[in-house]
Amino acid sequence: MPLAEAAVALREEFDRGATAERAFVLLYAFLDESPNGRFGWAPLGHRSVTGVSSDRHIHAWKDALRRSIDDETPVAGLLELCGVGEVLNAVAAAGRMSAENSRDLVLTLRTLDSAFLGVHSADTLSSDDSPGLARLRSRLWRGEPLMRHGDLNVFPRPSRHMFPEVRGQSSLSELLDFLTVVRTGPNLSLDYQPLFDTLASEGGEFRRIGIIPAIHSAGELVWSKVGEDRYSIAETEPADLVASRVCLALNWLAEQGADLVLLPELVSGPRLVAAIAGHLGRMQGQGLTPPAMVLAGTYMAQDEYGHPRNRAVLLDSDGVELWTQDKLHAYRFTADEQGRAGHPLGKDDVQDRDEQIAVEPRTIVVADLSAAMRVVVLTCEDFIQDRPHRATLADIDITALWVPVMSGPRPAPPAQGWINDAAMHYVRHPGATSVVANSGALLDAAHRSDHWQYSEVRASPRTVPRWEALKDEQGLPIAWLGVLDRAM
Repeated sequence: MPLAEAAVALREEFDRGATAERAFVLLYAFLDESPNGRFGWAPLGHRSVTGVSSDRHIHAWKDALRRSIDDETPVAGLLELCGVGEVLNAVAAAGRMSAENSRDLVLTLRTLDSAFLGVHSADTLSSDDSPGLARLRSRLWRGEPLMRHGDLNVFPRPSRHMFPEVRGQSSLSELLDFLTVVRTGPNLSLDYQPLFDTLASEGGEFRRIGIIPAIHSAGELVWSKVGEDRYSIAETEPADLVASRVCLALNWLAEQGADLVLLPELVSGPRLVAAIAGHLGRMQGQGLTPPAMVLAGTYMAQDEYGHPRNRAVLLDSDGVELWTQDKLHAYRFTADEQGRAGHPLGKDDVQDRDEQIAVEPRTIVVADLSAAMRVVVLTCEDFIQDRPHRATLADIDITALWVPVMSGPRPAPPAQGWINDAAMHYVRHPGATSVVANSGALLDAAHRSDHWQYSEVRASPRTVPRWEALKDEQGLPIAWLGVLDRAM
């Protein structure tokens, strides 16, 4: 629809009467789809849409907007809000949007956004809580967005500990304080999980991070060729050695006060997950405080249709499964990489082989662990690929990524590599902290003594971990503990 027609249609909708919810999504869609709608104000300066001017409008309209949310009634005098009626008339007459028009519409959007203060499900309910916000929060508890318009989905913005720099050039949602808008498509769906009541970590913060490599060599896994050009990896049977090693690591990490523990990619399996879950359930009886959460590695699982998946499993402190996340991209294990890894698939018939997993349909689980922590799990190749999820994760404003990988040797600091490159994408926008756990499966003896081969934390602003290790009699690491100098 041409811009002039869209402006007329939006003004008519506002003139007929729209609730604060509907006004927000309609105005967001109009700005987001307008060629100059999002960034036309940029030459005027960022302060032209924040600060005193924005605060004045928010104060003047807060009662009227909150009444609209509570009563589910149209906002009285909506066309007068930041002069939106006159601005839309001007856009319709000119057939284009000036920087001043864009600024005024962004001010209107920010004023509408301000009415949703307290809508996050982690905000404490009280006897005088707004009934409208409580109604909206009930949608989140059902795993639904607060609002939906076409392919736009509205969620609460996490109340972050540290904010990335606002650049005003990535997403219109960057300018909002309480809501964020995600555009979904046919290639990716979101599964929102409010899980903060499940966790025991004080304040929902993680400052002591445990990494358990689990596997010391490729020989501790079963590697199989599948067909002409596929491969799979499974846990050995029996897997008692690995399970006992992991449980020993969990005990040590619990003694060190670990809040969060991650196992790497493809080092796990149904037996190891069950062993970890059972051990977590017994730890308190042994006088140990288990971690608030454990990512129990990933393994080749089957979905309900019998399709193979590379699946990460998340457990709470009692060993209860919280959610699972399937890998979104299959990895190609090249012939050259197989050679460097000691030919785990065998020295005969060496060729490039793809991981034997199904990746579609693709679904990302977005878990709110607190009002300030929004977590997503990305497995290895998912971390470096940009589609179909990277823009969506930026828009929904994730604050933490947990990344199980199976990688070969990494360069020693200060040199960088693919893991750092991938993490920096999310550090820049949306300013998320990435915690990476690598196994020892593809590392040779020369690379098994340094923490950077097994673990990585990248954050904005920069977080500097202090790493401690528990090693076996051969000097191989059983676990690493990273003590962060600030909360995630």
